[in-house]
Amino acid sequence: MTAEQIKKIAGAVIVFLLIMSSSLYFLMEVRNGIHQEQQKEAYDLAKSYTEIIEAETLKAGKEAAAFAGNAQFKGTPSKWFPKEAQAMMDEHPAIVGMELAQFGKKDIITSYPENFSVAKEAGIVEVCKNIKENTNDGDSEPRMVAPVELADGSTGAVCVVPIFLFNAKDVKFNQWGSLTVVYKLPDLISEANITSIPEKNYIYRLYGNNPLLTDDGEILTSVAEMPAETESSSAIVPQGLWLLKVAPDGGFGYGIPTVGAVVISSVLGILGGVATIKVTGKNKKISYIKIKRDYYTLRVKFCSDSD
Repeated sequence: MTAEQIKKIAGAVIVFLLIMSSSLYFLMEVRNGIHQEQQKEAYDLAKSYTEIIEAETLKAGKEAAAFAGNAQFKGTPSKWFPKEAQAMMDEHPAIVGMELAQFGKKDIITSYPENFSVAKEAGIVEVCKNIKENTNDGDSEPRMVAPVELADGSTGAVCVVPIFLFNAKDVKFNQWGSLTVVYKLPDLISEANITSIPEKNYIYRLYGNNPLLTDDGEILTSVAEMPAETESSSAIVPQGLWLLKVAPDGGFGYGIPTVGAVVISSVLGILGGVATIKVTGKNKKISYIKIKRDYYTLRVKFCSDSD
């Protein structure tokens, strides 16, 4: 092999490596750009739903707190609670039942409707007990927990509003009682229309904040199992967070497979190497190579001293 042939081959190899590495970098940038755009779209989708969920649950908590606000001053609960509870349930069809508990030497429990009782809801009793144990004196903020299993087997959410009276003599708050409101899901968050997510070619899973469940509990889902890669957004509920995870149906893609990017880059490199040999074979001296790259275009220019 002559020195001239070795020179041609070396030049071709250099061109091959330059073109291959540059084109591979370019294709991987495009690939990552596609992936990042998919991630952003998925996050924006999740956030748009959690914003509505947040608004609906906080509104429900405020309404429950307002209902409980003057309960201790209204007299015997059995005389006013059923009528006002019915009015609230008429306004909010997602409510399954309401219960007002007045604590004392003998607890007075008033429920509505008559066939509703927290004691019958095994999934709620322990949650309410946990909320009571973790409530500070004087803290009358509503607390919403989901998911809870209702007596009919459906999924629900429970909102508990502690009711306190200030004892001026002892200078402390005494818990007068509590209001418990039970909602059916997904009726409580119907305006979010979360079940429409699959229509946008996405899958989802909504997690709650039940402290008695190891994984916080699944409220709603469209699939048996979520992929490892998802985008998520949190919804603030009264004294808690719910988490919505979404992913494109079929998983996140990159537009260009890694193997495909390598193959394309190699082919471009080989073509560049062949072109180099042909150019040098015509006794045109190549003194340098210009490689110009932008987001969508890769240009390679062979330049002689006369260019």
